[in-house]
Amino acid sequence: MSFKEALDTANEVVTVLSSVEDEESLDRLSNEFDEIHKQRSLQQEDVKATIQGLTKLLAEKEEEERLAKIDENSGGVESLQEEKKTTLQHIEKLEVDVKVFEKNITEKEEEINELKKKATEVESKNEEVLPQAKYNFSLYSNVSHIRWDYECEDDLVKGFVANLSDVKPFCLRKSEKSNYDIANYLWELMED
Repeated sequence: MSFKEALDTANEVVTVLSSVEDEESLDRLSNEFDEIHKQRSLQQEDVKATIQGLTKLLAEKEEEERLAKIDENSGGVESLQEEKKTTLQHIEKLEVDVKVFEKNITEKEEEINELKKKATEVESKNEEVLPQAKYNFSLYSNVSHIRWDYECEDDLVKGFVANLSDVKPFCLRKSEKSNYDIANYLWELMED
């Protein structure tokens, strides 16, 4: 096997094995998973801070109540009761916020599970489709004897047709010829 044939074979394998759509899909799934994980961590930290704040607030209020019992005769009972009412309302609001955060965490976990399931499906589809695509590519290459130049400009169709007695290079501009004309030209090269 010559160096050029080895290089052509390597180029063909790279072309078959690289699928931009699958990479993009997996990259997107990975990015979404990372974002969900970050959001979940932030929400857990918020819930933890809220619980710590509630605990501290409860301890303060218990201390205030203890002091209020000692100071009941001083007339500050009404203001303490108003403060207690305000604090209880604040605690209720924080409890509602905690429930919302817990719901968000549950939803994000469900999204993560769904994304994992989709990633598994994509991987299994790749495992099913890739061997068949490799086989088809190999079959078409061996039957047609066409070797493509994958490193040419996007507007070019370039390569060569090799048979036992001759090598016929070709280079066609897509902007100058239709797909039909290009296909006919390649058939003519293979028949000569």
